[in-house]
Amino acid sequence: MSVRFLVPIIFFILMNIACQPKATITPLQQLGRHLFFDNQLSANASKSCGSCHDPKLFFTDGYKKSIGWYGDVQLRNSPSLINSVDRKSLNWANPDITTFEKQMNTPLFSQVHLEMGMDEQDNAQAVKILDQYKWYFKNNKDKKSWALIKKSIASYCELLVSRNSTYDKFLETNDSTLLTQQQWQGHELFFSERLKCAQCHGGKDFDTPMDSFNTFANIGLYNINGQYPNGDNGLALISKKKSDAGKFKVPSLRNVTTTAPYFHDGSALNLNEVIEHYINGGRKITTGEFAGDGAQHPNKNNLISGFHIEAEEKRNLIAFLEALTDSSVLVNPLFKNPFAIDKK
Repeated sequence: MSVRFLVPIIFFILMNIACQPKATITPLQQLGRHLFFDNQLSANASKSCGSCHDPKLFFTDGYKKSIGWYGDVQLRNSPSLINSVDRKSLNWANPDITTFEKQMNTPLFSQVHLEMGMDEQDNAQAVKILDQYKWYFKNNKDKKSWALIKKSIASYCELLVSRNSTYDKFLETNDSTLLTQQQWQGHELFFSERLKCAQCHGGKDFDTPMDSFNTFANIGLYNINGQYPNGDNGLALISKKKSDAGKFKVPSLRNVTTTAPYFHDGSALNLNEVIEHYINGGRKITTGEFAGDGAQHPNKNNLISGFHIEAEEKRNLIAFLEALTDSSVLVNPLFKNPFAIDKK
């Protein structure tokens, strides 16, 4: 096996040590698991955390942008929660959100983007929800509060770890026959200097840029006179720096072939569109309100410079990305909606 193959293999093996799913679940995590799927956490009892992070969809929702509790379209696409416990940032554009508890504040309580429409100041709401879980409080004396709800859901989200893809199995066994010849050719492309995919999508979950400066990146999706649509200028909304306009967090590529649509706004419907975007070094929109050449955005990351790739090579690259799919997510009992299981 060539040195080119061995470098990513050794790196991924080291990063995967001690990262397997936990075998047991604590009472707090069990409470969080139920609350994660409990529709009572939305103002009209129509949505739960699991509505936007559905285990049947690898903890995404399949929409371009998520839908709020009364049917309104939200600001961004819902990324998968799988392995997010190891992420330094849990938000598309806010580096300060580093815990599940902080991230929950927006979907639960935001009055700007009404996702679930709850009131953090109304502790009676939390008490009413938690009153349903007498089995938990039989042996636990925790105060019924929003803090407990968030803590328990966060503890459950920490369980959502799954690294059992075909590629993971190869890294564990060094059995190169687990991947097809087409997937190996795609692997070569992914780690090549020509495509540079791994320079942004490195690490054990393919979400870690080699240069930490690029954790949030402008990849040239839009250029509406230097702006992005709907006032969503990404990192610049937090940093207030013009140079951060259009920068969004680099997402994980795990399960990427099963979690369309793509990008922070779901504007790419399939992987072919995503790859074409990188081939062109940005996206050019010729008509409509979003017209502009994203490749010419002043903040576009220098790594997004375009490249040539043959049709067969594109198929090979997608084949390798398919090897990053971990179908065990769909059958892990801890990942399933307990209310749906109870009805069987």
